[in-house]
Amino acid sequence: MADIEKRVRALLRRRGYGRPRRYEPGPFMLVYGVLLVAGLVGAGVVYSVLVHLVPGMTVNRADTMKTALLVIGGAGALAGLYVAYRKQRTDEANHVRDQDKLFTERYTAAAAQLGHDKPAVRLAGVYALARIADDSERDRPTCLEVLCAYLRMPYDPDSSNTGPAERQVRTAAQTAIGRRLRLDHPGFWPDARIDLTGAHLIDLDFSGVIVREITADGATFSGNTWFDKARFGGVAGFSDARFAGFAGFGGASFSGNAWFNKATFSWDAGFDKARFSRNAVFEKAIFSRNAGFDMATFSENARFNEATFSRSAWFFEARFGGAAVFGEATFSENAVFDKATFSRNAVFDKAIFSGNAGFNMATFNGDVWFGGATFNQDARFSQAAFNQSARFEKATFSWKAWFGGATFSEVVRFDGAQFPHKHPPVWPDGFAEPTEIVYVDPPAADPDPDPDPPAGPAVPPTTEFPPVVRRG
Repeated sequence: MADIEKRVRALLRRRGYGRPRRYEPGPFMLVYGVLLVAGLVGAGVVYSVLVHLVPGMTVNRADTMKTALLVIGGAGALAGLYVAYRKQRTDEANHVRDQDKLFTERYTAAAAQLGHDKPAVRLAGVYALARIADDSERDRPTCLEVLCAYLRMPYDPDSSNTGPAERQVRTAAQTAIGRRLRLDHPGFWPDARIDLTGAHLIDLDFSGVIVREITADGATFSGNTWFDKARFGGVAGFSDARFAGFAGFGGASFSGNAWFNKATFSWDAGFDKARFSRNAVFEKAIFSRNAGFDMATFSENARFNEATFSRSAWFFEARFGGAAVFGEATFSENAVFDKATFSRNAVFDKAIFSGNAGFNMATFNGDVWFGGATFNQDARFSQAAFNQSARFEKATFSWKAWFGGATFSEVVRFDGAQFPHKHPPVWPDGFAEPTEIVYVDPPAADPDPDPDPPAGPAVPPTTEFPPVVRRG
């Protein structure tokens, strides 16, 4: 724990705390003397002008002298103003120095508490930093940085050196940060930049927070994690992060790039109604349980290539404004893209759908690639609209394939695509079956005893998420 105090002192030095702010006015006697001399010279010039150039002033020299003295008085008043201004600036400088000194003392004391061996003292240090941040808007970024630095310190919940007391300290630091990132807190921290790289976080509740950017690459989120309705103004980095419990990002808004590449979600992940204004990167992410992206909006590219969905993946009514890339993704159970809208290219090359794949009433406004994709159970494209080219070359359909009611506006290619003899595909009315398709025998074990597909459009899958109960 002594490490944290060293880091805090180094941070103070970098930010210039402990060094008094210097106010260096001009030389007092020189400026004051110049003002007085200027007054005397001005008075003499005025007197001479009045006496020699203004008719009648030679007679009434008393009035002329009064005018000259008024000029001298004005110069004296100007000098007095300068003295008052200098005194005010000096007082202000002294006040700032006193404030800096007081802050440094409070800050150093809080740092010492954070580095203490006793958890109770460290807990007091967390609250002390929070109070300093509330009292001084100028120093909030520094307090925030120190609290984040504490959370980035190594933490092993299974070690004998850490226990419930240290867990309490860390959750208090999380709470202190999270509360002050919400608009309803009187000490709201605007434009916050959160660095939790490699941190170990416990039951983190950042729902409704507003941050400029967050970096949590390689972080471990144990317990449930809540970012519901959070607003990320810039980059949101969660690369290589590990979510041990439920990960809630429902209704979150990502204004910058969102990085979840190689992230691991061990429990359900909820991104329903999330809004991604820039690129959303989930390359090689692992979803060990249900993944929910219902009604999510991806304004630019959405990259899920080589992602693994071990349970159901839900993209019902999702909107993809840029390219949607799911190349080589693995869907072990149901994949639901019903009523999804793909405004640009959609890439599912070599994707593996082990459960039902639902694209009923989906709209594809760009080119679509399912080349080499594998559909091990039902593939449902009923009433889907393919407004550009659709390519299913070398795709494998092991069970039923529904295209009833679908529309193909441009080129459609099924070169080398394989369908089982037992379950021939259902094509749209008036659609000529491609001659390039290949019929093969189905696998020995048929999971669906129904020998023939229904004549009309397929009914979308009715499987729903198991209810998620917020714990903690």
